[in-house]
Amino acid sequence: MKRLLVLLLAMGLIFTFAACGEDETSKEESATSSTSSVAGNDDESSEAEASEATSEEASEDNTSEVTSDDVSDETPSEVTFTNKFVSWGEAIGVAARGTDSTSIRFTKVNEAPVAGDVVLFTNDYGSTISAGSETYADYAVLVCTYDKTVFGYKKTSLKQVGEDSAKASTRIPTDGFVVAISKDQATELGHLSNIKDADKFFVHGIQIGDLSVSLKKATKAPKIDGNISKTEYGTSKWVVNENNKLWDYSQFKGQYYATAEVFATYDNDNLYLGVVVDSPYHHCPLTQTNAGSMWQYECIQVNVSSVDPSGDYMSEHFDHAIDPKASQEGVVRQYGFAANEENETLSVVWMGVDTTFTGEAFCKRDDTKEMTYYEVAIPWAELGSDAMPFDVTKADTVGFSISINSSNEDDATWKNIMMRDGGGIIGRNDFSKIAIASLD
Repeated sequence: MKRLLVLLLAMGLIFTFAACGEDETSKEESATSSTSSVAGNDDESSEAEASEATSEEASEDNTSEVTSDDVSDETPSEVTFTNKFVSWGEAIGVAARGTDSTSIRFTKVNEAPVAGDVVLFTNDYGSTISAGSETYADYAVLVCTYDKTVFGYKKTSLKQVGEDSAKASTRIPTDGFVVAISKDQATELGHLSNIKDADKFFVHGIQIGDLSVSLKKATKAPKIDGNISKTEYGTSKWVVNENNKLWDYSQFKGQYYATAEVFATYDNDNLYLGVVVDSPYHHCPLTQTNAGSMWQYECIQVNVSSVDPSGDYMSEHFDHAIDPKASQEGVVRQYGFAANEENETLSVVWMGVDTTFTGEAFCKRDDTKEMTYYEVAIPWAELGSDAMPFDVTKADTVGFSISINSSNEDDATWKNIMMRDGGGIIGRNDFSKIAIASLD
């Protein structure tokens, strides 16, 4: 009996010890789980800081490789800003920069976004900004449309991050653009609060309005005598008036007294331009000695590009305000032509490898008809350089644009009839805005 009681007591002690062991193990596992959870949060924070540090190091040294296994699907892709941006204000000046508080930089143009992107969409992308399963819930979406009453782009809608679940169906205006800004771009998102109702928007580095023309090769070179006719040039390339959406009269403050027609053709030697301006005013008190100041008076300003303004070279070197390479390499030349008070022809080269004009020009004013005629032959040989040689016989696309400057003696106020967004002449000299000319 005693042996039975001892045996039963021993078995009870063993059972109790085993049960206590399980409880301690459970507590340890629970504590370990809890500790791991807290440590995990700290690790994530450290990893985030390390990721930021790595990103900064990567910008200085991108030799390290990152495989797809190293990056979670939930991790925003590293994005890089391009040299293109949109800025806004009453007018766009030379001082505007992509990092200004009234600017937004782009990481992509007309491409589907990923986390962290700031994308510009134009009609070249499609009719909407739809991109697969992207809902744009994590994006702010800005829509701007050309407003003829102000000769510029105005904001037509702005939806903030998380504001609308149907942003993927946002339509891209026929004459305008859309900007989608990721929630990860806090700086760019913050700039949206600086938009005022009266602001006009300017996209840098991309041509929004279609300024393209085709040039028919001349079978006989026009005679440079100021007598501009369709017989020599064919149909005009642009009829310039306040109703033509490709031309900007914003400096005229509703007094649209000047109109024009622009003619153009070419051969293997020259680009030929004929501009007929109908204006009651003519004021150009200059001589050839100070012809460089003609932009303040009556004249035409002309940009000629040896490359397609929408091509890769200009995409990189469009912004003359901070990158003069296009003019330094002879890709872009900028000219001025005028008839002074004595009806003498004046010419100047503002931009180019060589600032000597070797072509022909004939400019004249007819006060009776209130017409001014500008006819010029610009040699192709003036374009290009050793770094960027040019041969028009091997080219299928070039660029040219024109500004018509107007001033009268009474108010002496400088005004321009300019092409959309300045035509690469007025303002920043954004060469992406030069008209694209296909050579037939």
